[in-house]
Amino acid sequence: MNGLVIAGGKSSRMGQDKAQINYYGKPQYEHVYNMLTPYCKDVFISTNSTQNIMQFPTITDAIKYNNIGPMAALLSAYDFIKTDWLVLAIDYPLIKNMDIQHLIKSTKNATLAGTYFNTNTQFYEPYIGVYKSNIYETLLHEFQNKNYSLQKILTQINATKVFANNANCLQSIDTIEAKNNLEL
Repeated sequence: MNGLVIAGGKSSRMGQDKAQINYYGKPQYEHVYNMLTPYCKDVFISTNSTQNIMQFPTITDAIKYNNIGPMAALLSAYDFIKTDWLVLAIDYPLIKNMDIQHLIKSTKNATLAGTYFNTNTQFYEPYIGVYKSNIYETLLHEFQNKNYSLQKILTQINATKVFANNANCLQSIDTIEAKNNLEL
């Protein structure tokens, strides 16, 4: 299994590149990269074409997937190498190693994918999950049909739902206000 750090968003609500935010003494993309490393053969940072994170292995979103949101990261990763992917976005600074371990253990028998499921919102957390290599054809089919919502795809395939031991870890920090009110 390889790791994919989702860091290529536009960060429009945050007003600054979320990948560069320093919660733990280093940029968030580096923190998440270091978190995934013990669990993965290789780890890559998913970037958009404007980001420059040269000191780490990256997979830049392919041009053919422009403007489709985070699904571009997964499709670009699968275009790079067909493997199982452990995915974690930089938006979740409260995720801990024990949460990653729980995710991996809980998705071991998943057929296509498994992600954390937020019981407060009743939605999958598509950017904290494991995507098996055989989901690629499904993702490609949905892309061709202009369905870019990972949420809808996870629901359609009845992806494995992983329930957090601590629901706070699922808090996505997307605005300056949320960042300023965050207690680490």
